[in-house]
Amino acid sequence: MGRALLEAERVVLRARLIVIIEPLAEGSLFFVLRLVEDETDVRTAAWEAIDGVLEDGTLEQLDRNEYLRREEYTDLNQFLGHIVAVDSARAAVIEERRPEVEAAFRRNAQLTADGRMILQRFALLLIHLAYRCMRS
Repeated sequence: MGRALLEAERVVLRARLIVIIEPLAEGSLFFVLRLVEDETDVRTAAWEAIDGVLEDGTLEQLDRNEYLRREEYTDLNQFLGHIVAVDSARAAVIEERRPEVEAAFRRNAQLTADGRMILQRFALLLIHLAYRCMRS
């Protein structure tokens, strides 16, 4: 992630603006999905990289907003089909841990008139390339 931020800095030199949209380690999607693929360490590393370039003055945060992405599924099978479509390697884990995944889905996904709703919170940051970097 740190290298990706430095590459973004290089690419946007003229515009000097970077938009970062990064999921937070919270929300019903996170709690269900971590039984299949735990992204806690990946998300922690991403935020450490972002915080690092903000703290060292390479980039300056102009704004931050958080928002919720809502996805509705008719049932567990539709949800599982969606997450396997993203990464087919998840199918084996789901097969092995299906009772746990199903229980987590029922516990965390909100019941709606048409099925269940899963939530994922994201942070959207507007970042400015710091002046001292533009001169380098």
